[in-house]
Amino acid sequence: MTQPVSAIAVFCEDIREEKSRQDIIIGVFPDNLNLQTSVAASATTEKAMTLLPKLSVYVRVNFDAKDKVPRAVGVKILDAVGVEVTSTAWERPVIEKAFADAKASKSPIVGLLAKIVGGPFPIRQSGRVLAKVTIDRKEYVAGMLNLTLPSASVPPASQSASGVLATSSPP
Repeated sequence: MTQPVSAIAVFCEDIREEKSRQDIIIGVFPDNLNLQTSVAASATTEKAMTLLPKLSVYVRVNFDAKDKVPRAVGVKILDAVGVEVTSTAWERPVIEKAFADAKASKSPIVGLLAKIVGGPFPIRQSGRVLAKVTIDRKEYVAGMLNLTLPSASVPPASQSASGVLATSSPP
């Protein structure tokens, strides 16, 4: 028996599709990411802002193949302030085909996959970047990236080659 819905998001630096149609997930971020000093200044505010050169999210949504076909399935990424950065949705025929294919192959699950690649990604404040999946107007948190900017009283660390990232593993 499978659970009705399973959604997982992996935050990473990049997602590449090979000629074989396999995906390579590059630079998976830990759940907690400590960022170094600010590296870019806005021309309008002159306030320094930290940028991730690239942020990608690999999202997989699985359904019980015996369940009713959902009318709508989508993914959105929210920044640490709660503002929607990007969103995408599967078209109804794609969802129906995935369920039909699972039924034909006697698979217990139906899978949908989204690959979101973008950048640069501005970090305005510490907080959680969320990947949310919406299924027929019901929202699920599929993943989270907790970003921490240095406080003003902490002296800046030396910058890495990319100039912005310093990672730490959870305790």
